[in-house]
Amino acid sequence: MTTLSRSLKTSCWNEFAATFTFATSAARDGILKMQNERWTDHDLGSFVKYERINNMAAFTGSDTSPSVRLGAAVATPVIKLSHHLQEHFFTVDPTIRVDRYEFVPVSTLSSLYAQAPPAGAHIRRDDDFYRWRFMEPGQEFITYVASREETPLAAIVVGTKRSPDTPSTATLVEVLPSTGETALDGAFSSLLSHITSDFATYDHLCATGGALSHQLLSTYGFTRSDIFPLSKFTHSAYLLVCPLGRLASDSAAIERLTHEAGWATTLCVRSLG
Repeated sequence: MTTLSRSLKTSCWNEFAATFTFATSAARDGILKMQNERWTDHDLGSFVKYERINNMAAFTGSDTSPSVRLGAAVATPVIKLSHHLQEHFFTVDPTIRVDRYEFVPVSTLSSLYAQAPPAGAHIRRDDDFYRWRFMEPGQEFITYVASREETPLAAIVVGTKRSPDTPSTATLVEVLPSTGETALDGAFSSLLSHITSDFATYDHLCATGGALSHQLLSTYGFTRSDIFPLSKFTHSAYLLVCPLGRLASDSAAIERLTHEAGWATTLCVRSLG
């Protein structure tokens, strides 16, 4: 990881403003020790993910202790009952319509981004970006769009993964707009209501905060993965940002870029899938 990071910074130094990396704890430590007179990596903290677990037993295997396997087996029906009771009390705005697409409507996503781009540092979205991002072979993406009076308000792209050897996963890959404004909670609530219902048979759903508030995610059964008990089954990723040559003399830009609160990102730019 450190060799790759060094090579990336060297080759991109003159052409780009910065690199950003999502690293494990061990990789983060190695990268942060690699500072030199040209570049400095800034640790912006953990990239917080949220999980809605539908089947806890799917996360245990033969290498898991019998007590943990038993606990997971007992917890699964309790979790499903909890989700069912939560869904019984969901209230959604009847004026909002949710449409499901078995593909990614690129122009709709780029339009939602252009109407309200995040104020903080982020990867710019446009048609070309979305065409590249969602052309991943072997991966299926489903898009949910919330509208009022034929006007799109918000959208969520869900990537799905099923494998005999791993828990089945539905990932909320992209969330738009990603400004985190609570005024859109009604639209996002309608979207989450459909998504959690459509993917109830999946072992878990994965999301990230920022665009979706902690309160809204909690309402729909999502829990931070870095807090017990999920922290026992997951590993944290850390966001590292390194200004490059094009920003070398722009101290104000570097300060904005390396300010943790200034970053706005989703799973769309963390990894494929």
